[in-house]
Amino acid sequence: MRWWVLGVVIGIGGNGACAADGGGGADAGGDAAAEFETETETETESESETESESETEFETEFETEFEFEFETESETEFETESETEFETEFETESETEFETEFETEVESETVSEPTAPLVTYTLGGPRRLYFLNNPEQLVLTDLGDAALGDHTLLRVTAGGACRSFFEHVNKTGRILGFGIQVYNPGPSAASVTVVGVGWTVGIAGGVPFADALAGTGAAAPIALGPGKSAWILRRDEVIPPGSFFSGVVDFDVAGADVIVNHTAYDAFANLDGSTSELGYVQRFESDGTHEARMYKGTASASEADTALRFVVDDATAAGALPVAVRAFDLAAAAYGDPHPATAWVTHIGPAQNAAAVASDMVAFTLPAWGVFDPFAISDGDGKYPNLGNWGVVTTATIDLANHGTRARTAVMRLTTSPGAGAGFAVRVDDGAWTAMRVDKNTSVDLATAVLTPGGARTLRVAFVLGGPSGGALRQAVVVD
Repeated sequence: MRWWVLGVVIGIGGNGACAADGGGGADAGGDAAAEFETETETETESESETESESETEFETEFETEFEFEFETESETEFETESETEFETEFETESETEFETEFETEVESETVSEPTAPLVTYTLGGPRRLYFLNNPEQLVLTDLGDAALGDHTLLRVTAGGACRSFFEHVNKTGRILGFGIQVYNPGPSAASVTVVGVGWTVGIAGGVPFADALAGTGAAAPIALGPGKSAWILRRDEVIPPGSFFSGVVDFDVAGADVIVNHTAYDAFANLDGSTSELGYVQRFESDGTHEARMYKGTASASEADTALRFVVDDATAAGALPVAVRAFDLAAAAYGDPHPATAWVTHIGPAQNAAAVASDMVAFTLPAWGVFDPFAISDGDGKYPNLGNWGVVTTATIDLANHGTRARTAVMRLTTSPGAGAGFAVRVDDGAWTAMRVDKNTSVDLATAVLTPGGARTLRVAFVLGGPSGGALRQAVVVD
């Protein structure tokens, strides 16, 4: 999947940035020691005027003399000690108060409570994601036909809940087919159940995910005895020369692990079952594309989730609500301190976009190569991988509360990168998955919530980026 980063063509994609803003605070001081001294002198003079020789007034006289003696003999010492104690107490207590006040003032410029939510993602997911985009441009020697390449593009060993996602462009000059085969190499019986299939020819990369996640193509379990195989996806002679194509298959494996082969072919009849895995292709294509910047393998996660809470009231200005984000410092190999922003950027690594939240990014493992890690120089071009989290279901659970006296409308807005458009599938709450294709540098509202006075609403917005698509997706919660 190609994309552009910082104006340099490295494939379909691009950069995004989010603006950060800050505020200020105020220092404070006082003359507490001087005020205390003046008050003490006044009280002492008043008490001296009321002294008498009476025994009944002895206690009063003793107290006055004690205070006078304390003032005359230790006034300087007391002033010095009290000033020191006051300054120490002021410095100790007011530093914390000042920092809290400063942070509150910065955050309350836009919304009063609570503080801006920190955008960070948790990785997981019930399915193991297999990703195939290398080589992106298919030529004759990449194919599975025995007389051409005799290759399978990706071979993995699979068990449990799985998802295969692939995207390529046909550069062979022929009408191609594509398929996914499962094979049981072991002595025990296996069962494979297809729970969803999606497929498209063209750049509408959201369509395969919308179909597969809706359960399209679900089928009865396939029993695989030892040494047996079956095709869980097969599309013959449907990919014209020069066309992009992509697909998704969700399937469950039980009983024993199976080998999964992803194969493109000219003619299905020319597959003889002896293909070898193509491996990590690093050639330069005729258009200058370096296939080392395209990837495949098993993802470290298939889902990325974040939870955010926003409170608005009548004083909340219209526009994007504030969030806090932490940039990842590649040199320090650590996240920095949170800073205020009005949007957050996902689906791109910190090496390509310094504003990326980065915690949503997954790595891919290819046994013949190693790990394509978005936080390390780890691809065949000697660079940080150009990953876009394609195929990862990304979910934001957004809690919204209106503490004001008038209704407000909030939307979750997504803006594509300046360099490339994006195809994705989206679902709001428990609704249906729908496919979208959005041009580059274009905003689209994924979900809308009307907040009644004193009311609250939770939006759960999930989307998955297909291909070909650019990453660097900018997201914000915006109120009217």
